[in-house]
Formats: sequence, structure tokens, C-alpha cells
Amino acid sequence: MNSKLLLLTLISISFLSACQNTPQRIEAAEPVAITTPDWVNNPPSDSGNFLYGSGVASNKKEAIQEALVDLSSKLGIHVKAKFQSNTKVTDNGYESFETKSESNINTEVEGLSISQYQVEKIYTASIIEVYALLKTDKTLLYTAYKNELDQSIAKHQSAQAAFKNSGRYERYQKSCQEQLGLPVFNRKLSAAKTLNPEMILRPFQAYENKVNQQFRIAKKRLNFNIQAANQSSKVLSEPLSTALAKAELWNKKSQSLSVKASSSVRFNKTSGFYIGRYVLDLKVYDGNQLIGGKQHSIKGASLQSKAATQTQAVKKFAKLIKKEGLWSVLGLQEVECK
Repeated sequence: MNSKLLLLTLISISFLSACQNTPQRIEAAEPVAITTPDWVNNPPSDSGNFLYGSGVASNKKEAIQEALVDLSSKLGIHVKAKFQSNTKVTDNGYESFETKSESNINTEVEGLSISQYQVEKIYTASIIEVYALLKTDKTLLYTAYKNELDQSIAKHQSAQAAFKNSGRYERYQKSCQEQLGLPVFNRKLSAAKTLNPEMILRPFQAYENKVNQQFRIAKKRLNFNIQAANQSSKVLSEPLSTALAKAELWNKKSQSLSVKASSSVRFNKTSGFYIGRYVLDLKVYDGNQLIGGKQHSIKGASLQSKAATQTQAVKKFAKLIKKEGLWSVLGLQEVECK
């Protein structure tokens, strides 16, 4: 019995070894054909309710940006996308990482934003070619722009009482800032009109006319006269009078803003040169209110006399005005409206 059992065991082992060494036939997998989505080459047409934008780039984020550019071009504006990634992902109450989300991508262009959109499709053609399709609801985007336009008008109206009670320089600053915002206002208005051709434009055009009118009046009333404390102050401040006149800001009328100029000087002589160290003190008043001012230390030198040092100091002050600008020399906040 033991011999038969041993023989059967040996036969089983040989059979198993033969099975393990037999080559196995592996069937080759059939290649899967990848079909390009139809929207890649034929983006959806715009409808009465929606606008579409498509773009292609080397990655998803840039493809969305290009799609936003395409979308915004239909509103007559040019955009540059600004991307934000601030979505927190938590697991069991603990923050684990941050992830990017296209819902946080906001496109801004010169004060105009396009945030009312959704990512419809993303197609990755290769590792360097990604397509994006966006859609925006025309009603929602129009409503967003219309609300912003209405807020601009409401803000203007609520500020009128304070505007009328402010001084001439402050009025100019306020009207200047409001006028600088008109290009953005008009871009929003143009986009809103594109989205809703039935939009009534009259209130918004009236607002633009009012802003321009207030600025013209404020600019006309913004002028300065110089009140010199003595002859030396008058001579030293002559370059300032010239600069104000060139900027069409000079006026001798009593209602002008007053620049009160006073000066002092110390003399010494070094290596045959007379040195005059002048301090020109400028104070700017709107009525009785001090609104600005600045002290300027100017050195003049001459081989001839102490009096001749003043001529050199005047030339240096003229160069200072040209270098620093009128507003800086007067100690006032710069205003750039024209």
C-alpha cells in the first residue's frame, strides 16, 4: 500500500509541474476609439436665454480663461481672467487640503466682472490640449450689471448734500473721482444693453451728463492766487505763479484758493561764494480752512552778492516744481483729471 501511495503522489506532482510550465495564451485588448465631442468643433449657438463661450489651451485653467475671453467678446468687452483657489476640503472635521474650483474663477476687466457663468464641458484631447465650454444665463448677468448701475446712481444722489457743502478743492477731488469711474460705468451699460436690448437708457445717460457737468463746474472754480508776505517771498514764489498759469489754475480773484507764501533766509560766505539758504513756507487755504501746504529749503550761491543768491534759488525752485509737480509742491493730494 505504501508503494502505491508513493507512486500516486509522484504522478500528481509531475502532472502539476507540467500544467504550470504550459504557456498561457493572452488575448490582446481591442483598442478603444476616442471620439472628439461635437461641441469642440461646433460650439452651441447662442439663444435667447444663454450665451456660450469656448476656448482651448494647454491646461484646464487657461482653457476656461480663453472661453471667458470668447464669452466676453459677445458683450463688446475685453477680459483678463483672475483665478482664485480657496475651496477647503475637510475630512472628519479636519482640513486636509485645498483644491481649485472653477466656481471660484472670477474674470475682471477694468472694473467689469463676469461671474455669472458655469462650466458646461471640459474635454482633454491630449496632455497639452484641453477644451472648455462655458455658458452664462443672460438674465442673471443682465440683472447683476443693472444692479451695479443702479447702485452708482443711488450713491451719487445720496452724496449730493455733502458735495454741495464741501469746499472747492474737495468738490474738484470728488467730481474728478466720479468722472474717472465713468468708463467702467459705460462698459457695464453697454454690456447690459447687449444682454437686454429693451433696456431704458435715459436714467443712466442723465447720470453721466450730471457727473460731467459737476466736474466741469468744479474744475472751472478750482484756481489759486498767491499772497506773498513780503518782496522776497513774492520773488521766490514766481515760478509757482508761472506753473499755475500754465496749468490754467491761476486767478487773482478773491474767491480763489489762497496760497500764502512767507520766507526766511540765512547767509554765509565760503571760498569766495555767497551762500543763501532760503526757506519758502507755503500754506494753502480754501476760504478760512487750511487744506495743504509745504516748506521748501532752497540754496542759492553767487560770487557777486548776497542778493544775487536769490536769483539762483528761484531757478532751483522752478526745477523743483518741474520735477515734483504742482500738487506735491503745494502739499495737496494729486488729482489727474483733465
